[in-house]
Amino acid sequence: MSRTVERALQYHRAGFFKLAIDWYDKALEEHPGNVNLVGNRAENYIKVGRFDEAISDYQVVLAVQPNNEAIWVNFGLALQCSGNYDAAVVAYDRAIEISDSNPFAYFNKGICLERDLGRTGEGVPLFKKALELDPDFHNATGGLSFNRLITGNFIEGWRDFEYRNKNMLTRFPGLMWDGAQTDDTLILVAEQGIGDVLQFSRYAKVAVENGQRTAIYAPQEFWPLLRSLDERIGLMSEPSQVKEPYQWMPLMSMPRMLGTTVETIPAWPRYLKSSTDRIVHWHDQMRPWQHKFKIGICWHPGHPHNPHVAGRVLNLDWFADIAAIPGVQLFSLQKDEASRAIADVSFDVIDLGGDPVPRRDTMMDAAAIIEHLDLVISTDSSPLHLAGAVGCRTFAALPKGGCWRWLLDRTDTPWYPSMTLYRQKIVHDWPEVFGRMEASIRVLADAKYKALT
Repeated sequence: MSRTVERALQYHRAGFFKLAIDWYDKALEEHPGNVNLVGNRAENYIKVGRFDEAISDYQVVLAVQPNNEAIWVNFGLALQCSGNYDAAVVAYDRAIEISDSNPFAYFNKGICLERDLGRTGEGVPLFKKALELDPDFHNATGGLSFNRLITGNFIEGWRDFEYRNKNMLTRFPGLMWDGAQTDDTLILVAEQGIGDVLQFSRYAKVAVENGQRTAIYAPQEFWPLLRSLDERIGLMSEPSQVKEPYQWMPLMSMPRMLGTTVETIPAWPRYLKSSTDRIVHWHDQMRPWQHKFKIGICWHPGHPHNPHVAGRVLNLDWFADIAAIPGVQLFSLQKDEASRAIADVSFDVIDLGGDPVPRRDTMMDAAAIIEHLDLVISTDSSPLHLAGAVGCRTFAALPKGGCWRWLLDRTDTPWYPSMTLYRQKIVHDWPEVFGRMEASIRVLADAKYKALT
């Protein structure tokens, strides 16, 4: 094995994906036509979100190895990540045709059908088949939980949702809470993304209102916002802050422990808020637009390497007709690289800034800005949960499949009373969604204009 190939493999195994790509490029200069190196490079392309390049590499490999079912599975994943869902299903079917013993082929196809294409129920036998092949394939249990939760079968759904704890990053020693009242402190451990923490933090409020001494273990940047839940809720982020006696529970396991059903979701009109000083500050900053119908928008969910991002990405240009409604002013709630798209559109989107130090005070400025908006329009991302949690009128722009938490065939959500769901009727048909939102906004903007005149 040459030094170049060895270095590429070392970076690949260590998870240094961009460096691995660079070294695979060099290795392929030395060994042109080596499809094993091409396939390895494709895996790294997926990890860094370069899906089109991964697709091209896998096509090269499959031209030489048309019966390699593992490559067909990976090819399907690259297609799925890029939003080519129908083609992904074909690739997974080809992998299954070659070999019916690969659990990833069944699982990936099931997720593509259920979450990406919105073909509810079609993934269930595939997840069961994956578990039959590998009973320890916990992600397939997660696939079953997705189907059960999205169809409102919360009791079985929450049970299967525990699959995620098999690989939980933060585990506490000691006793996991069994739901019984205790004099010990209940420590709820935050997990997964920002939106998940915002949505499920409500369960700390439920616990403390039931008389349970409660704390949340979460990165310190969440503290300013989480303090608004209830002053009795403790906050910690370091092991040194954990004191005996305590019991603990992953935050997103609380619905299962409390037996949450669709009808018993603890839904307050507002349970999070920014600080008074920031609310006052942004009130003054937004005074020039006080007579406008102010809409905050978020069009990109971030995490571009996530397999399920493609279906949630909105094009900023699609907001043009909404921006043209008389009296409407758009404000950006978008962060990171996607926010640069503002410079490329012909209509006015105001970026007020805020949260200048990344992750120091997670979303405190955004929460204060939202307090002064008439409406938030967001893809399925953390600003959507923030807007719902602070009680702002919110339009959720959702793909046809999407996440389990929005259930099926509803325009409302029991999680957030102020939110309306605008869901695709056909996969990838965002213009129809924006047309419905535009019609609703015209009515709301006109009502505000009449109230001011």
